[in-house]
Parts: sequence; C-alpha cells; structure tokens
Amino acid sequence: MFAIPWYTVILESIPQMFLIIKIGFELFNIKIDLGKTIAISTLIAFCTYFIRQAPLFGLHTLVLVLLLALFATFFYKINWWYSLVSSLTGTMIMGLIEKVWLDVIFEITSTSVDDLSAYTWFNMIIFALILIMASLLYVIIKRFHFTIYDLNNNERDASLTVIVIILSSCFLLLSFSHSIVTNPENIAFKTFYC
Repeated sequence: MFAIPWYTVILESIPQMFLIIKIGFELFNIKIDLGKTIAISTLIAFCTYFIRQAPLFGLHTLVLVLLLALFATFFYKINWWYSLVSSLTGTMIMGLIEKVWLDVIFEITSTSVDDLSAYTWFNMIIFALILIMASLLYVIIKRFHFTIYDLNNNERDASLTVIVIILSSCFLLLSFSHSIVTNPENIAFKTFYC
C-alpha cells in the first residue's frame, strides 16, 4: 500500500468518488444533487488521503464505503440502507473496472503496481483511462435508464433487495481481499481495495 500525494486527491480521488456516487445511486434510481455530490466527493477524497496512510490493510475501502454512506445519508437525506447499498454497488463497479483495466495494462506494458507509486505520470495516465471507461458506463446507465432496483419508488418492497445487495457486496469485497492475501501477485486490486 502506498500513500497518495495531495495532488492525487484532487486529480484522481475526487473524480473517482464522484463517479462511484453517480453510478451507484443512478443504478437504484436515487436522485441526487450535483452540488452535494461534489461536496461528498471532496470530503471522501480528503479522508482518503489520511485513511490510506493508516495501517488498515484490506480495510481502507470498507472504511471509505461506510464514510460515503454516512455522508450520503446526511447530505441527501435518504435512508441509511439505501445509501449503503448504492455506495457498495458504485464501489464494486469502480473496483471491477479498475481490476479489468489494470490487469490488461499491466500485461501489455509489463509494469506493476510498484510503477504506479514510483511514476506519478503513469498513475495519472492509467487513471484517465479508467475514468473514461467509468464515465462511459455512467452515460450508458443514464441514457438507457438502467436500474438494478428502483429504490426511489418501491420503498415498501425494498428491504429484501437491500439485504441481498449488501450481503453480495460484502461477499465480493471479502473475496477480493482474500484474493489479494492468498495471491500476492494479484496486484491490480491492491491499488483500489487496500
């Protein structure tokens, strides 16, 4: 785990968190305010700077997801569980995009996660590619009104869906963490989930 410089917070963490929020909440048809989303993204990015320096191997992402859900509940004035489900889903999707692209890029360029920490410019270029892919996904979700479940209109029937999504997201996060611990060569997830 490498600590991130302050400019990475501005150039990477804020846009990444913004897309995690937009994708996660859009998939559940939860309408969110742009200004509040920018504020939450900035707060979480600021927290990321300090949390990633803490010796919390494998727990950084969980702490950040819980903070995101807490801030979203407070700022958007929505149900905590809806916020948690949306935050987990957005994080899982961004993690998957990063996993796929980092594996491909590392294979093509014969580089590793160590190069990301050693060469800031390389990290920025790779992040730009990931940001483009995540942005395209968001545009597709928005354009075709794709939702996993409409939490905006089905509040009474949503409890089982919320439980299933939380459990599956936690299972996937634990699987990813287990994959890193048991296979130290699986370095792509170390950049996002550690």
